[in-house]
Amino acid sequence: MNKKILSLIFLLFTFFQINKSMAQCTPNPTNTALITPDTITNLSPGTVSAPYSQIIYVHPPIDSTVTIGAIPIHLNPVDSIVLNGIGNLPPGLSYACVPASCVFPGATSGCIAITGTPTTAGMYPLTIDITAYGKEATTGFALFYPFSITAYRININITGVAELSQNSNFQLLDFGPDPVQEHLSFKMNSPVNTTADFSVFNILGKNVYSQPASLKKGINTIELNTKNLAAGVYILTLKKDPYVLLRRFVIGGK
Repeated sequence: MNKKILSLIFLLFTFFQINKSMAQCTPNPTNTALITPDTITNLSPGTVSAPYSQIIYVHPPIDSTVTIGAIPIHLNPVDSIVLNGIGNLPPGLSYACVPASCVFPGATSGCIAITGTPTTAGMYPLTIDITAYGKEATTGFALFYPFSITAYRININITGVAELSQNSNFQLLDFGPDPVQEHLSFKMNSPVNTTADFSVFNILGKNVYSQPASLKKGINTIELNTKNLAAGVYILTLKKDPYVLLRRFVIGGK
């Protein structure tokens, strides 16, 4: 085997190891909270085209009570909590667990790494599907309890004044005024006749305005009354797969 091939293998191995380490996390045994961060702190926001990383620490208790129907069930011991999946992750992001099986035994520490490079701005409420396994404390009867956590979210923002996605054929031609007071108007070019989803998100990723927009092929003008929106930073999105237009704007003090 010649030196060039050996060098190529070494580089590929190094690249694989670096990317593998970026997608992993290290459990924190000193953190005994069930899930960290909690739903109040929530998950870190991200930015389109910028690397994203969020570590979630997991430490199932050995003793817990779950409610099945209206009946509280005392589990002791808790055998494990299993992460079945995370739904509605922003495009470009994925997750990996330590342990890799995403099975977290009771009274032990594990973690989940959400990593990648997001491609699409917006607010993404996650659905985290989990099953708890254990034994009923009094009878020792084995039980399992599936449930979903829906209070976590990831906000993906954009940077710059006007940005288009790499696969976009919506073209922004004119936009104003910026900052906005009570009225916003923008002119754009659509490659096809279509109905697109027109939405506005605040800086926290909350959808504050949404309606369908009928577009003709060619130049279109869209008007938005902003008098009911508070002063602040907003993101306008116009989507119709595979087209998407993103625009950041500011509403000034009124």
